[in-house]
Amino acid sequence: MADEKEYQYATPVEAFAAAERKIDEVRKTGGERLLLERYGLEDLPESIVGLERLRTLDLDYNRLTTVPAILRQLPVLQSLNLQDNKLARLPEEAFAGLQQLKHLALSRNGLTTLPEKIFTEVPQLESLILRDNNLTTLPLDVFARLSWLKRLLLNGNGLTSLPRSLEKCRRLKCCIFTAIPHWV
Repeated sequence: MADEKEYQYATPVEAFAAAERKIDEVRKTGGERLLLERYGLEDLPESIVGLERLRTLDLDYNRLTTVPAILRQLPVLQSLNLQDNKLARLPEEAFAGLQQLKHLALSRNGLTTLPEKIFTEVPQLESLILRDNNLTTLPLDVFARLSWLKRLLLNGNGLTSLPRSLEKCRRLKCCIFTAIPHWV
């Protein structure tokens, strides 16, 4: 997780104002990428909803403690980077509405567990990065709907087993974990 001194802006208020300016810039140019890394954001401005063409959103190194519900209003979002935030827990509906999501990065958040149906709403997911969290077990059916998954990074966690639902990920080409786990 990011140190306070690593943020671009000294306060969350400054970060929020800078994010609004960046969102306005992306809106005016019709851009498909929004990079808000190291801003120190605690939440996202509602103005992000107007970015109907947004495909890539980079929110790494911020102060987010939950996945902003407003993200559900970005229906064409394909890549979401939430690494190095403070997301210790994720609600089951965290990624609901993100049907086009293909790449999701959640490394270094201090995650201790994942809800069993957290990825149900993102069936197109191809890359899932969960490195360097505090995961010690995974729910049995957590990967059951991820038939398009090609890349899964789980290293840096305390996992000693992998759920059998991973077998449903028939396109999986890269799966990295710290220890050699057994199936449960």
